[in-house]
Amino acid sequence: AGDSSEECKSGADGCSNWSPFVTLTTTSSGDLKPPAPIVSLVNKSSAAAFFKWLVQPKDSFPTLGTTAISVFKPTLTNSETGDVDVLDLITGAAFSEDEEYLLSVTGLSSATNYSLTVSAGNVDGFGEESDVVSFITEASVPGAPDAPAFDRTLPDVKLKLFGAAADNGELITQYQWQVKTSGQWGNPTDCVSDPNDSTCRDIANTSYSYTYQSQSFDFRVRAYNSLGPGEWSEATTVTPT
Repeated sequence: AGDSSEECKSGADGCSNWSPFVTLTTTSSGDLKPPAPIVSLVNKSSAAAFFKWLVQPKDSFPTLGTTAISVFKPTLTNSETGDVDVLDLITGAAFSEDEEYLLSVTGLSSATNYSLTVSAGNVDGFGEESDVVSFITEASVPGAPDAPAFDRTLPDVKLKLFGAAADNGELITQYQWQVKTSGQWGNPTDCVSDPNDSTCRDIANTSYSYTYQSQSFDFRVRAYNSLGPGEWSEATTVTPT
């Protein structure tokens, strides 16, 4: 039987009822997650941005990343709306330390503030996110306006710009109408209230009068800025009354 003294019950050295002391070093599972990659912006356009990131060596973080990195998680934030979008995970058998990898992000809005972070993952989970990379997409031609509206009192038809186009980062300088009769689109016409008086600039619900007697026709509208014309709106059909 071992020594039952109170001193031995507390674990004192030399007591026969205790095994030798073993020193243990514990590491939390969180310390096994990989370090944050180093991310930078390569290029951008009005609808896309391109990035590269560097896998940091585990030697720089002795308590991190004891297992291979197998996935990266990019997170995109629209800084103007606050919307956060976790993009498709980037996976592979293993990512090499000190190697650079590329990422393209598409479907962005023109002249909009965004930010991107990337985190690396292994079997223990995702590590910390990279430093934030902020950027603004380039401006582009205007978006398509809403399909125009009309008022018709024979023999006149008053066309209305029902919803102004998005300028996409450059001021809209002009709108144009186009009319289709007998299956053919005519020449675009500057949006004016009078053919000699240009007034349809950055103004919704400005009207333009055409006179067609007892025939159907389609019409549509588009916007201009310094980068050129945008897409035409959906067509609106006017029928005889």
